[in-house]
This record gives sequence, structure tokens and C-alpha cells, in this order.
Amino acid sequence: MNILKVIKHLVRQFRCKHDMSLNRWHLVHYPNYEPLSVEAEFICSKCGKMDYLHLYDTDKNQWIRVMGDYKKVI
Repeated sequence: MNILKVIKHLVRQFRCKHDMSLNRWHLVHYPNYEPLSVEAEFICSKCGKMDYLHLYDTDKNQWIRVMGDYKKVI
């Protein structure tokens, strides 16, 4: 990829007023951390920036109850 294109893309992401929407989510088990956690992936529809949210304990249980199988990666 051309370095100028990379710089333009980074500037676009920096200036963007992100319109984040849920892309997918799944349960994750980290090796040194016993309980499962929810990892939700959000993506900006304008610039393509990705952001992640990690939920544990009560927040995790509420997320699973509310979201069901909506955009869940198995």
C-alpha cells in the first residue's frame, strides 16, 4: 500500500465522528483468567475504524441475556 494512502486513511480516521455499530460478538476465555468474557467488535460505518469492548461478570450476563444470538460468532 502506498504510504500516502496510509497517511490519508489515518487522517480520515482521526477526524471522523465515528458512527459505531455492532459488527459481531463472541465469548472469550483468556488463558490466565478463569471466567469467560464477552468481546464485542464495533466498526465505524464512515471510516472503518474498529473498536472492541470486553465485558465481565454481571455486565457479561446481562449482555448475553439481552443479545441472544444476534450477530453472535459461534
